[in-house]
Amino acid sequence: MPVSKEKETKKLVTEIAFRVASVILMTSIIIFLAVPKIKKIVQHQDKLTSINIVNKTIEGIPIPNAFVCGALIDHITVEKVPLGKKAIMVEEYLWQTDETILKAGGDLTEDTQNDPCFIFQPNGIFKFKLTNDSDSIDYISINAISNQNVSSGSAIIGAVFGLWNAERDISVIKPFAARTATINHFTFASTIRIDMDNTVHQDFTINKQNTLQIEKFENETIAIKFDYSPDSYMVTEYSEKQPYGWLNLVAEIGGYLTYVTGTWIFLFGRGKYKSWGFVQRFLLKNSPNAKKPPLMKKEEFNKARLSSSSTHPLDSEYHFRTSASGDIYFSAAEILREVDFRINEKFWFLEQTLSRHYLAGFRLREIVKDNHDNNIDIEQQFQTISPPPPIVLNSNSATYLRA
Repeated sequence: MPVSKEKETKKLVTEIAFRVASVILMTSIIIFLAVPKIKKIVQHQDKLTSINIVNKTIEGIPIPNAFVCGALIDHITVEKVPLGKKAIMVEEYLWQTDETILKAGGDLTEDTQNDPCFIFQPNGIFKFKLTNDSDSIDYISINAISNQNVSSGSAIIGAVFGLWNAERDISVIKPFAARTATINHFTFASTIRIDMDNTVHQDFTINKQNTLQIEKFENETIAIKFDYSPDSYMVTEYSEKQPYGWLNLVAEIGGYLTYVTGTWIFLFGRGKYKSWGFVQRFLLKNSPNAKKPPLMKKEEFNKARLSSSSTHPLDSEYHFRTSASGDIYFSAAEILREVDFRINEKFWFLEQTLSRHYLAGFRLREIVKDNHDNNIDIEQQFQTISPPPPIVLNSNSATYLRA
């Protein structure tokens, strides 16, 4: 194999290695930049929270669960109180536990921690809402019943009270203490959180509004009364959304690919528009036109023509004659130079087009080959051309005649 072929093969293998290494490098960069974005999408690392105020007067607000714990309490009764209507007794969703379900905290002490607890747990089945139908509930009233005779004179801590729901563990609620022979009113401000999985989470903040001390209740078995209702039906709703999703990732990768494509075209070219890039032209120098000089500008053509010699071995062989203004003679060399200039001018436009769209620095007339495959300069060809017989142009007859 000739040495030139070996060099060309080596350059070709090197170029392939360059391309493979560039693909691996560019792919690694894209993956490196995309992985943190994918983690954000999958693991919901970033959250965009929007806040909205929603009127729940008609739709209603779920009723939180409640508990009453105390050594004096034997059981509890629960009533639903509609707006302006008679209370309705609730006999379901009530249960009692003797186990310690609360941790000491708030008004709950170590001594009262083991008192029996009575639970009202509707789990959101009932809702507070101000409507005219039968489902309307203004507030919930819980009566703590005791078999002991209690009155305002005793004024002892008779029970503790608290609210909870599925979002709050009952064991960590810090309850409020209430004395016997009192009516205690509580309100709560409800909030809603909708997470990125569209799961609704109900939460609230409870406040003790007032306590009314009385002599005794009409029903003397009632030791303490607890009422609770919403503070307002205007609920704060928090909606969590993913600020960065799969479509954003696709768009960002598309931006990365734009940079990668531009870098690839710069290094290796692109198809017919730019067949060779920086690697072939300057690093490996294996492009067909890597060592060719830059294109000659059109002004250089004109300058070369004006500075060319006016003498030629064929100066006396041709002449051009007109009858209108007498005879004007041109030497054969001048005619050839004029023709050569016009041809070169056309070739210059063609070379410009090919240079911009196909081969940078491409030449059409720099070197030509004869039948023996020997390189001959274009000027040498014109010097060796045998001239045809002289011709005369007769302008009157507009025909070509032998001189």
